[in-house]
Amino acid sequence: MRTRVASRSAGAAAPISPNASTALAEFARALRPGGSVALGFFEGLELVPFDHAVATAGFWPLGALAARVEAAGFAVTHADARTDPGARRQGFIVAERTKRRPRSQRRRRPSDASAGLHGPANGRPRA
Repeated sequence: MRTRVASRSAGAAAPISPNASTALAEFARALRPGGSVALGFFEGLELVPFDHAVATAGFWPLGALAARVEAAGFAVTHADARTDPGARRQGFIVAERTKRRPRSQRRRRPSDASAGLHGPANGRPRA
């Protein structure tokens, strides 16, 4: 059983793998609306996985990762990349959890009509 953490912020402490959707969905689940997430990652021109000391990581194009973050239910508030001489290009994204989850993450609730709460569709009481 997972516990919902009504947290205001989170951050990525491990390399962001080429399949980031699972981690981003977990951030969205754990953060309440208005909470923020800060991601630091290796930035590149295209998504290229590589072995990292902790797990498989990837060089991410800034726009591609920002799109995944938004698809997971966040609004990107800041995104940038920097290059220091002799170092890997670093990217970072700050995003805020939106009030509504993406359709793919919402739980379905039965409609009132399917639950039989309002009688038949014609508005007449049931016999």
